[in-house]
Amino acid sequence: MANKVLIVAKREYLERVRSRTFVVMTLLVPVLLAASFLLPTYMAGRSNASLSTRHIRIIDATGAGVGARIALEMRADSTVPDSVRGPFVVNVTAAELPAAEKDAAAEVMKPHSLIGYLVVDDSTLSGQLSSTVSTTSHVHRSSRQSTRAAASSANSRFPGRSPPSRRPP
Repeated sequence: MANKVLIVAKREYLERVRSRTFVVMTLLVPVLLAASFLLPTYMAGRSNASLSTRHIRIIDATGAGVGARIALEMRADSTVPDSVRGPFVVNVTAAELPAAEKDAAAEVMKPHSLIGYLVVDDSTLSGQLSSTVSTTSHVHRSSRQSTRAAASSANSRFPGRSPPSRRPP
């Protein structure tokens, strides 16, 4: 009985091994595995340093020069040539901070300008997490205003197109 089972198993095995699908998959799977490991390494090696890392504004409200030290570290750590200026440090007082953030946010919205900004204040020195957004409703309101601004911008670029319909949340 066991001999008959072995004969059938051997026949089934040989039939599977001789199929075209088995041969293709036997060759293709190792190639795909090697590519999944080597392709990210190759791409990382070929990528150049991004100039955009220098196009940020650091708003320093500490009065201790922390923003300048961060900018210095970013310049030292980057492989971007020194001919590219930035990151830009703006020293402000705590009272001037909201206006400076508003200006930086407006600058980020402009094309071919800043890609972002970093706020360094007293909570940074004390080790607390700092957030410029105080409540979730403020986030919701800000995102709604940004969406409206984007929609009105799209309407001005594409006249005759109706604005997107508003659905209640």
